[in-house]
Amino acid sequence: RLVSAGIIFGFAALTKAQTLLLPAALFAVWWVISRPPLPFFPTIGRAAVVYAAMAAVILPWTARNYHVLGDIVLISTNGGPTLLAGNNPTANGDDAEDDPLVKRLPHDVTHQVASDRLATSLAVDWINNHRLAFAVLIPRKIWRLWAPDGEAEWCYQLGYRGYSQYWPIFRAVRAINQVYYSGLMVLFLLSILI
Repeated sequence: RLVSAGIIFGFAALTKAQTLLLPAALFAVWWVISRPPLPFFPTIGRAAVVYAAMAAVILPWTARNYHVLGDIVLISTNGGPTLLAGNNPTANGDDAEDDPLVKRLPHDVTHQVASDRLATSLAVDWINNHRLAFAVLIPRKIWRLWAPDGEAEWCYQLGYRGYSQYWPIFRAVRAINQVYYSGLMVLFLLSILI
C-alpha cells in the first residue's frame, strides 16, 4: 500500500509539484494525533517507502529536464514565477502578473532555469522584507485557491457567445459544483482523523 501510495503521489506531483509535501504532512499529522502514539522511526520508515516510490516516478522526468534544460530541475521551472506572482508589491491574494517586479523576469524559454531562480530570489526577498504584508495575503490566497478553483464558469464567460443567454444555468452548475467540491474537502479533512 505504501508503494502504491507513493506511485500515486508521484504522478500527482508531476501534475502539481506541491504534492511533494503532502505525504510528509500526512505522516506528521498521523504521528501527532494517533493514540497510542505511533513509534517514530517506523513512521519515518513508512514515509521513506512512500517517497522512494514517488522518486521512481519523478526521477525519469528530472533526468529528462537535465537533458533538455542542462540543469537539475526536479519537476518544472514555474515555481519561482508562480511564487513571485503571488508575493510582490501589488499582490492581492491572486496572481499579480502586471507587477513591475514580475515584469523584470525574462520570458525566454532558453533561460527558463535562470528565470525561475531569479523569480524565487525576488519573491523570497520580498517576503523577508514584507512579512506582515505576506501574512495578510495568506487568508486571501487560501480563499482564492479553494473558493473559485473548482469551477470553470469564467472560461464560458470569456469564450462562449451564448453565455449571457444561459448564465443562470452556468451559475447553478457552478453552485452545485462548489457544494460538491467543498464536501470533498470536508471529507478529506475528516479522513485524516479516520
